[in-house]
Amino acid sequence: MKNSLFPKTGWFYLWLVLASLVLWGDRNRAWNSLESLNLNIWSRLKQPIDSSTPLVRLIVPSSKTIKELSKLVVDYPLATFSVISEKMDFDQLRQQPEIYNRLTIYSKSHSSIRSIGKASPLDLLDQPQVKWLADARLDIAFHDSTSVNQVAVLWSANKSIYPAFIAHLLAKYFDPKQEGTTGYSELSFSANLLTINNRITRVGIDGAILPLEQNIGAISLSQLNQQFDKSFSGIILLDDLSSTQGKKITNGLASLLSDGYFVTATSTYLVELILYLTLALLVWKAWWKPLLFQIIFVVCFITVCLLLQILLAGEELWLSIKVYLILSVCSLFVFIGSYFERRKEVNFSKRLTELLSLSAPVFYQNESMEKLLPLLLHSNPDRTLIDNISQLAIKAESENKLMLSEKLYLWLAKNQWNSSPTQQNIEKQDSEFGIEQLDKTMVIKTDGKTFAPKVGGILSVKNFGRYQIEGILGKGAMGIVFQGVDPKINRYVAIKTLQLNDEMDGESMAESKSRFFREAETAGNLSHANIVTIYDVGEQQQDSEHSLGYIAMDLLTGAPLSEFIKQGKLLPSALVYQLMIQMTDALDYAHRQKVIHRDIKPANIIYDDELQRGTLTDFGIAYLSDHSKTKTGTIMGSPFYMSPEQVLGIPVDGRSDVFSLGVTFYQLLSGHLPFNGESIATVALNITKTKHESVRNWNKSLPTSAARITNKAMQKDASKRFQSMQEFKQALINALKRDYKKSPIY
Repeated sequence: MKNSLFPKTGWFYLWLVLASLVLWGDRNRAWNSLESLNLNIWSRLKQPIDSSTPLVRLIVPSSKTIKELSKLVVDYPLATFSVISEKMDFDQLRQQPEIYNRLTIYSKSHSSIRSIGKASPLDLLDQPQVKWLADARLDIAFHDSTSVNQVAVLWSANKSIYPAFIAHLLAKYFDPKQEGTTGYSELSFSANLLTINNRITRVGIDGAILPLEQNIGAISLSQLNQQFDKSFSGIILLDDLSSTQGKKITNGLASLLSDGYFVTATSTYLVELILYLTLALLVWKAWWKPLLFQIIFVVCFITVCLLLQILLAGEELWLSIKVYLILSVCSLFVFIGSYFERRKEVNFSKRLTELLSLSAPVFYQNESMEKLLPLLLHSNPDRTLIDNISQLAIKAESENKLMLSEKLYLWLAKNQWNSSPTQQNIEKQDSEFGIEQLDKTMVIKTDGKTFAPKVGGILSVKNFGRYQIEGILGKGAMGIVFQGVDPKINRYVAIKTLQLNDEMDGESMAESKSRFFREAETAGNLSHANIVTIYDVGEQQQDSEHSLGYIAMDLLTGAPLSEFIKQGKLLPSALVYQLMIQMTDALDYAHRQKVIHRDIKPANIIYDDELQRGTLTDFGIAYLSDHSKTKTGTIMGSPFYMSPEQVLGIPVDGRSDVFSLGVTFYQLLSGHLPFNGESIATVALNITKTKHESVRNWNKSLPTSAARITNKAMQKDASKRFQSMQEFKQALINALKRDYKKSPIY
């Protein structure tokens, strides 16, 4: 299934590795043997134009004396001589200038052509003047590029163009009257054309040629005398075989003289770039296709490469296709490997689907359906599995296992089973809660039953323990909140109660009671300026059937931040940053004490305008992460502010609070929720699947940091969020200083 930009398979990344190795090998000349083979094929197909001027490669023994060499030069006064030797003593020749000046010498120890220092290919350089140098070593005679098949004609150095060894030799051949290598007056280079005394020679944009194989045979001195008379006016190349460049120089000269060579041009480089991009794009596109299509793709790509080479060769241009041929073979290998891997995955998925279809009723009967849900989420269902899960969803609904049926209906909707009964059942379940309940704290048990504690009437109580009741502050998620006073020290407190209803079964009552006192245990052990202080906890029996648990905590002044989430009542954005910094500091402290809040929302943060301080309250569903009794699969929190982990009912850590605080930050800045909906199902689906709208779309005056921070805090994948509240806090502090020029208030 195509579910990401890049395939999530090792075969694709293997292709990337192989492609990188192929390109690296090309840069390091690992594939030049293929290039040579390709050129040899063209040498047989493309017949060079015969040249009327012969080129003779004369093999001379390294022991040949300077006297005999001098005699040879005198015997052939019209010939142009070049010497390639590493062993000849050229110092003696310097004493005979009439001989020495007729030689163009290539040797590591001596040369008749001056070095220009560090040189490079032309690199698209186009200058009309070519500079000549003489009387020194020549270490730059050949093209230093990724292709050893190229022969340099020109070099670039210091923003000037210089002739290489072959160009010097051609200049002397085209202008035999010149003595030495200086003074070639009619020499220029423009539009890839080198002109020497009205003789035009085409070279590539890199100053090189790719010669075709000319098969110039080497002859001995006696054969030279037999075949040519003293009027021979061609080029005699003397080679004692002590240098590896002899054959290459001979082949390059023969190709230039017969016009049997290729060159590179801007068009060939553009074609190569297009082929690179096309190959990468087609490999990515072909990855999702059947194997037959992939094979056809590879064959067609190779065919296109060959046709392009033939087309450009007709214009004497060279397109190197060795890399594309290797990459195509690598692509085919990876395609075949990936195909067989996918076949195994399909077979495994099919067996898994069959197993899920058979086991789902058994798991439901044993009340272990939650254990099967992760496998369902990663399955590729068929009609049988979908029908079975549909029946179980309807059954769970009839047995009042609302959350389990909700999850099953969501799974059915995700797998595009959009029958009207399913939609009606989802809407029916959602109507039991209502949209106004979605910002309330809910506890959803592992059996699928939803427990949203309901607050009953006001009880006729006058005191809780030593605390005297003075009035009612409001209704919380767990019960009524009273205002009280400790008469001994005249301390005013808020008393939070847990009201147990007669209709609750014993398990729900026990669990609610346990959670209520857990709040006192966890929050009572926390001591932070931005966390509400707990003073006392107790239980008061009213009669044989009713009892009230209570927690006495600091009576905070101010208002919950839920009063500031509507348009027209929003707090200044700089102040919101300040409050979020305080909350991240408080939660960082709580997390270090291994306490996860799990119900972060504006209603649980009390803002004191006079002190410019926020206080975090309601640890009613917090738990100690190192010894929690919360069961896996239980969902706790307020739906609008839940993290994806909470929605899916999987274990959570501090990064869940990061997500919820990100939602709170978003709402306080914009007056809108990032994930909305008319039902629990749609809200849950949006939280887990839908990308939220940028906060700056609601409020254009917000700095870019607002979008950046909220986006990172509300990542679906917990590993992509801020990994700690400390990291979250630092991002807020940096943004506050940079965007508002303010320091945090603690």
